[in-house]
Parts: sequence; C-alpha cells; structure tokens
Amino acid sequence: MAEIKNLIYKDLNFHLPEKHTVTDEEIAEEVERFRKQFSEEEITDENETLNVGDTAHMDFCGYVNGEKFEGGEAKCYDLKIGSHSFIDGFEDQMVGMHPGEEKDVNVTFPENYVPDLAGKPAVFKVKLHAIKRFSDKPLTDETVKAHTKMQSVEEFKACYRNYLEDKYNREFYAKKQEIMLKEIVKNSEIEVSSEEIENEVKANFDHLENDLKNYGMSVDQFFEMNGTTREDETVKLKAMIEENIKSIAALEEIVKRENVAVSDEEIADYVKSSGAKEDAAPAIRQNMAYAKALQLLEESNEWSE
Repeated sequence: MAEIKNLIYKDLNFHLPEKHTVTDEEIAEEVERFRKQFSEEEITDENETLNVGDTAHMDFCGYVNGEKFEGGEAKCYDLKIGSHSFIDGFEDQMVGMHPGEEKDVNVTFPENYVPDLAGKPAVFKVKLHAIKRFSDKPLTDETVKAHTKMQSVEEFKACYRNYLEDKYNREFYAKKQEIMLKEIVKNSEIEVSSEEIENEVKANFDHLENDLKNYGMSVDQFFEMNGTTREDETVKLKAMIEENIKSIAALEEIVKRENVAVSDEEIADYVKSSGAKEDAAPAIRQNMAYAKALQLLEESNEWSE
C-alpha cells in the first residue's frame, strides 16, 4: 500500500487541455464513408481506364518458362486494384487498361512463395473485360432509411455530430482528470514500496506471457517484433504502475478527508440504468466515490489556458 506523507490537492492551478471541436469536414467524411459503404459498383463506360480503387473484371493465365502452372489461371475474376492481393507489381501494371484490352503482366514471385515458384519470373496474360466502379451519386434519404433508423441525410449528420461532441466531451473530461491526478501526485509526498511495484510488473509480464503462448511467441520475441526490449518496457511499466498506485491512493484519501459518500439509492439507480449486476455494488460505490472526488477537485481548484 502507498504511504501518504503529505497530500496537496487544494489551491492548485491546472492547465486546461485542448478541447477538440467537431468540424464540418469530419461530418462530410462520415457521410462519404457511409455513402461508399452502401453504394453499389457499376460497370463503367468502355472509354474509361482502370484506376486504383476500381475492380477489374478479367481473365488471367500465368506462365513460368513458357508453361502454365497450377492455380495461375482464372476466368471472369474480380480484382480490386490497390488491394495488394496479387503479387507485387501485378495491379500496378494493370492501371490504365481499357475494357477489352489484353496485356502481358510481368512479375517475379517472392522468395518465400511456394517452392516450385519462389523467386521465379512469370508472365500473366490478362484480358480486362470490364471496369467496376462505385457510384459517385450523393447519399440520399432513401439510403439512410434503408440502413439506419434515421429518416434523412440531415438527421444522419445531426446524429453523427452529437456522437462526436459526446465523444470529445468525454475525452476532454478524461484528460482533465489525468491532469489533476498527475499534478496532485507531483506536488504531494506519496511513497510506494519497490516490492509492490515489482509484484505488479511481474503480474503484468506473467499475463502477457500467458496470452502470447497462444501464438507460440515469447515475451522477448513480442518486444523485438515491436521494436523495443524487455528492459525498456520494464522501465516504462514501473513508472506507469507507480503513478497509478499513487493516483488511487490520493483519490482514496481525498474521499476520506472530504467525507465523500455514495448512497444505496445512487447505486440502485446506476444498476437499473446501466444493467450492471447487483453483486458489483462495492466496485460501483468505489468508482462513484472516485468520480465525486474528481468533480470536487475540478470545481474547487483553478484552471488556466
């Protein structure tokens, strides 16, 4: 347990974090994403050329040393250009083709491919039958009605704006909480035993190790894959754990000193509205007490930009 020698949580001045404001561009991007999600691909005019993002409706047949190979041929195949689902260079060479055009696509199989083809050059004879492209038609009320409970594009925009405003407000308040606790911990004298920190570090690594076993990977391999080391991650984890322990200890002490209370009625209302289980009442009481303490801190200290 942390030992609090001196807790300073009053008459502080916190730096107000930046609050993100919803922009019209964000709304337009979501409208466009939704439009594309539910728009249909249409066959383009024969004069159009194949671009990244289009779907090529085509035949292809691959040859290595002038001979066909197994799995290298398909008829009326749909390939999304830019998906990188084919060998490197294949899709790039198709860009600019017209419907009805035939072309030899030259590629080299990667070294880690199937043994019979690995590292070998190949030629794919391709015939483009048609280009499929998503419609550029604007989002309509009918589409919104068909795929949501909303009745119009304007209602969709308003709903998404409300969602973003709520999201940014929650992020803003969470950032304020983080700032308050960091400042209180920095200004106070709170000691945590190295043994407690080490035990938490071990528990975290043990949990990670058990998770990685499902993938046949060790902790050190996982860190190497992510460009870090066990030593570096241990240093960061220790600092994070120490900060968390001190923050919780500070909150618990503030709850005691300020006589923060949570009534049974408040817990019952929360359980009813959230669908939480009644046996979670102790944890709910604790979290609600912390929330009240944080609100008290926010209202009783100064904030400056």
